[in-house]
Amino acid sequence: MGSEETPTEATTGSEIHISDEMTVTLVRWNSISNARSAVLMARRCEEREQARAGLTDGTSEAETAADEHWAFASSSVVASVMFLEANINEVFLSAIRATEQEGRPNFYGAGFPYVGGLLASEDRRRLAALWDLLKGATGLLEKYQFTLNLLGKEPMNTGHAPYQPVKRLVEARNKLIHFKEGAHEVGRDLRSFEKGLHESLGGTSFRPHPFTSAGNSFYPDQFFGYAGCRWAWKAADSFAQEFHRQLGVDPAYQASRASLTLP
Repeated sequence: MGSEETPTEATTGSEIHISDEMTVTLVRWNSISNARSAVLMARRCEEREQARAGLTDGTSEAETAADEHWAFASSSVVASVMFLEANINEVFLSAIRATEQEGRPNFYGAGFPYVGGLLASEDRRRLAALWDLLKGATGLLEKYQFTLNLLGKEPMNTGHAPYQPVKRLVEARNKLIHFKEGAHEVGRDLRSFEKGLHESLGGTSFRPHPFTSAGNSFYPDQFFGYAGCRWAWKAADSFAQEFHRQLGVDPAYQASRASLTLP
């Protein structure tokens, strides 16, 4: 009989490998983390806006506050879209995980299966079969629509809420991430994209945040403030809620949703 080796433990990504015999998978819900980030950054953005009146223009304190305000606002909006990206991917991955576990002992603990794993067996298999094709080749909103169609559910009406606001949100994120230098005509009529965002945030009743002015372009100057963050998160949340209502299973963040509010 050979000598008994002591198992070694090494962490790689989201898995902990213990010897060559066992793999313990740690499930991380990025949708929850991204949702919390979107709300937290929005709250920090609001704090900077509330404190702006006590700062003197041109001082280092005012400049630092403006930089922090932009960082919090832009991060919040991006995190709202990241939440949607993670949410749809988790539907597929949890369906795959549950399909792979069929007939095997449950190593995932209480609460398994979850999200996509709660779908009917045939629906889970359909999602699992198409994951490799869809994960990198389909746009975000198209992936949501395709999933509903694939499972025989009613797709969202692309001309109305909650689809239209999220379409604008994704465009706002894309224009920020893939920025192309261009002139903004101060005080002129809003362009089509800006006009849609402006209307979404209240149109003529919208008031610019204190780190900009009415004379500045609506996007990005006026949009990236607490009002824009709040609208972005509410748009993402409403979209996810409607999708999961159609799907018939709760999203991963459902239990945390009550704490993810922005007044």
